[in-house]
Amino acid sequence: MKHILSALALSLVVAAPAMAQTSPSATSTRDAIIKGGAQLNGVAVHCGKITEAQAKESKEKARVSIYGKGGDSTGFDALYDASYNAGLAKAKAMPDNGKAACERLDELQKQGAAAAKK
Repeated sequence: MKHILSALALSLVVAAPAMAQTSPSATSTRDAIIKGGAQLNGVAVHCGKITEAQAKESKEKARVSIYGKGGDSTGFDALYDASYNAGLAKAKAMPDNGKAACERLDELQKQGAAAAKK
């Protein structure tokens, strides 16, 4: 799971300059990154890969990566929380109680570990 969260953090760092802009495409990119990370954390908590505390820590790291320390993050919590809850609900609602989502998360973790070794 560490590799998945590291990959997410890296994507935030790479995309941060674009997110600092106020163009519609920059806003869409920023929102997509927030949603994706939040949903991933929801699934990871459901699968037991991270704890609620680790998910909250990841949320705050994402906030700082995107908006900077003390930056105006208006709307972040609502978007993040809705996406986190959607990811968690989607995993729980799967016929197999999210087993397929957990297996996909494991695959992503392996891919992240392999990419980190290169």
